[in-house]
Amino acid sequence: MLEPALEDSSSFSPLDSSLPEDIPVFTAAAAATPVPSVVLTRSPPMELQPPVSPQQSECNPVGALQELVVQKGWRLPEYTVTQESGPAHRKEFTMTCRVERFIEIGSGTSKKLAKRNAAAKMLLRVHTVPLDARDGNEVEPDDDHFSIGVGSRLDGLRNR
Repeated sequence: MLEPALEDSSSFSPLDSSLPEDIPVFTAAAAATPVPSVVLTRSPPMELQPPVSPQQSECNPVGALQELVVQKGWRLPEYTVTQESGPAHRKEFTMTCRVERFIEIGSGTSKKLAKRNAAAKMLLRVHTVPLDARDGNEVEPDDDHFSIGVGSRLDGLRNR
């Protein structure tokens, strides 16, 4: 039963001309040649990040402000929500940022955005202030016209 198959296989040529030329044909000679080893390395998995908005692609003003005040030897910024307005589905927040005697106000549709805007304004303001001038270019409370007016009224009321 195998004999007729062997007779037919002797007439078979591994390089059959009926095959297209671009298909590789396996031959015994090809099996004898060594195959170069290929080292596959796994690349680190790609982390899926949410799309980055233009505002997020810039530096983080809250962190940048904190680094700047630490570098200048100042106290850390203090943030306070000063106002919430608008209906529940469309809130507007106002945040105050205080660094030493500087005060800046930022607003936004979230507390995070309001804080970020206040920090960005403060960063622009204190970035140019020299290390030793933090107390020199702001109005002293005694020199403030509002404080003087209120103080003189209080003194007038006490003398009555």
